[in-house]
Amino acid sequence: MKIPRRIAQTLINSLKGGVVPRVGLPYITVGRKAEIDALLRDVDIIADGGASFRFIVGRYGSGKSFLLQTIRNYVMAKNFVVVDADRRKLDGMSRTHSHQGVIAQAAVRAYASVDDILSAARDKGEQPLIVVCDELSDPHNLGAVIRTADAAGAHGVIIPKRRSAGLTAIVGKTSAGAVAHVPVARVPNLPALLKELKESGYYVWMNDRNDLTAGQIPGWTESHADEIYYGGQHRGAPGPLTPGLRGSMGSKHFYSHFEGQLGLDGQGRNYNGDDEVVDAAIRRLQHPVEGRPMCLFLGLMFPHTPYRVEEPYFSAIDRKKLPPRIRPEDCTGKAKILSEIRKYQGMEAYTEADWDELRAVYLGMCMKIDHQFGRLLSALKELGLYDDCAIFFLSDHGDFTGDYALAEKAQNTFEDCLTRVPLLIKPPKGVPCIPGVISSLVELVDFYATAADFAGITPNHTHFGVSLRNVLADPGRKVRSYVYCEGGRNPNEPQCDEYHSCGPQGPSRSSPYWPKMMAQADHEAHSKGIMMRGERYKYVSRTEAPDELYDLEQDPGETINRIHDPALAAVLEAMRTEMLKWLQRTADVVPCAYDQRFTPEMMWARCRSLVPPDREEEVREMIGRGISFTDLMAFCRGLHTPS
Repeated sequence: MKIPRRIAQTLINSLKGGVVPRVGLPYITVGRKAEIDALLRDVDIIADGGASFRFIVGRYGSGKSFLLQTIRNYVMAKNFVVVDADRRKLDGMSRTHSHQGVIAQAAVRAYASVDDILSAARDKGEQPLIVVCDELSDPHNLGAVIRTADAAGAHGVIIPKRRSAGLTAIVGKTSAGAVAHVPVARVPNLPALLKELKESGYYVWMNDRNDLTAGQIPGWTESHADEIYYGGQHRGAPGPLTPGLRGSMGSKHFYSHFEGQLGLDGQGRNYNGDDEVVDAAIRRLQHPVEGRPMCLFLGLMFPHTPYRVEEPYFSAIDRKKLPPRIRPEDCTGKAKILSEIRKYQGMEAYTEADWDELRAVYLGMCMKIDHQFGRLLSALKELGLYDDCAIFFLSDHGDFTGDYALAEKAQNTFEDCLTRVPLLIKPPKGVPCIPGVISSLVELVDFYATAADFAGITPNHTHFGVSLRNVLADPGRKVRSYVYCEGGRNPNEPQCDEYHSCGPQGPSRSSPYWPKMMAQADHEAHSKGIMMRGERYKYVSRTEAPDELYDLEQDPGETINRIHDPALAAVLEAMRTEMLKWLQRTADVVPCAYDQRFTPEMMWARCRSLVPPDREEEVREMIGRGISFTDLMAFCRGLHTPS
């Protein structure tokens, strides 16, 4: 990309003196982007140092419009605020009237951050008192507000970046000097401010759990927490006692994910990554940050594959007391993805004893998680924090562990062993609660709604969760009649299957996940599906494969697909109708703030014929402040109405 050197010099001069020299036209493109960035280093240094500039860019016709638009776009790309203005406004702002279309307006002092204001209040041991100004465009009024905030003992003032006066010389003069010691922060928009204020009271700690955010977006994961604990800071724990158990390709264990019993170290333990995360969280609880309340998120891996665990958990499960598996030979009408995974896993040689061993190890892994969770609760009690805490325990998915003769899980099949996961809630002291097991159907999105409710946060975006506060106090209360789950992909979405995540050549056959990835390459097997589950019936709708319907009361193992059973025709019709209603309610997420129907230039174009030349600046300022189109047109028509 090439940028005219003269344009870059125009920006530098506007910063240094507030006056832009004439730029001749036509001009010659001589500099590359890197050279222009070097010329703009002064801009970056000033911005990084906390000072603030905003550019007022004129609207011109003919040849200059391209130059000014180029300057405008480039300055905006550097994250400076740009305000459009007509020539008369620029003439009034410029002392020399030689602005040539661009003025850089410097703040009389550096802006603070919202965190600076909150920190100042904390340092004084006071509750924050903050004055928030929305669309206060008159600099005299802003100065008066800052003067009043100072007299009232406010810790700071917050203004929007746009549609607001900045810290100009007029503001400084009108504030009678108060602007020198009342911090003023600018935020992109007030919803963002509210979110920041709500979150600012909590110190958010989390571990490096995958699959929470898109890892390729720089800084996104880090933006969710004050501190992220990255594991791997301890020596690796001992591995399986039978390291070659998997065998070679074709072995019955090769795609089973089963590794069996783990060894113990010199201290008689197998200290894994989950143990490390739990201990790190306890240390943070023992050393709170500046007395701030904390939000801790522990994303632990157990009981995820591979199936492996140490003593005493390995031997804790009595293999003889395990319930019978759900066998594929007892099933009819199941989803194609199950038979495809079975075909590639090739575990026909697995005996019932083999499956029992795998299931027992999985349950032993669950037992270890119970122990780790118990250690965390004990630490909360020892520190006197337990009563005041809201504690949630949940999982993102279950596991086949031998049901339907499968190991691990699938992405678009919805058996209870995969989708019915634990959700444990301990509310803070004072929240009415009758302890016990609640039978009402809930979804994991209800965790979000409940946590927000306990924290006193009103979300500023659309979500479909339901707070469980009321059902904790009244266990007989019904939360939902149906719960839903979605998975799979459309045939033209290979980017949504795991087969192509390894590249166009697909996964290596040595990967333990190769069978599942291969099954997902089949469009019908991996077709998009939606599950709805009621107290008795479960219905699965698929785009490219047969639907499913199960009577969970008569068939809790979901073995017989009764989608074509005339006896359940009325049930099927009712569930399909309700699923359509659910899709209508949840398929579209509407922003909470209105979108503007017109750009400022569109609004000006529709009213300009009604506006006398001497009122243009006034009307344009009204448009900039966000006047509605109806009110704008009424005002402009009134400009020609005889008094």
